[in-house]
Amino acid sequence: MRLLRFVLVAAAFAAATFAIGWWGVPLVGAAMGVITSRERGGATVAALAAMVAWGALLLWDAARGPLGHLASVLAGVLTIRPVGVYAVTLCFAGLLALTSALVARGVAGLARTPAP
Repeated sequence: MRLLRFVLVAAAFAAATFAIGWWGVPLVGAAMGVITSRERGGATVAALAAMVAWGALLLWDAARGPLGHLASVLAGVLTIRPVGVYAVTLCFAGLLALTSALVARGVAGLARTPAP
């Protein structure tokens, strides 16, 4: 069941990224944070699923175009190795998902707390 949920969340991240760009990652991450606000590890699952989704999108783009050339150019601009561009890209997706899930979980917890 956990694997199925992970695959579905990764698919949601990939679909949202494909549909609206990188803004889809915090939106899906926030939804995941609200849905799993009473569970432990929901934000971590969101981060890993976002990284897997963006990895799959990078592989798909690499099969369709000159992604290696783009990574080389970006690596020159950022003064890192080309593989570092891929690592930074995946970490960006993971951090976006993690932070949005954590914030949404906190807000959902505040909404459940009765006012004094």
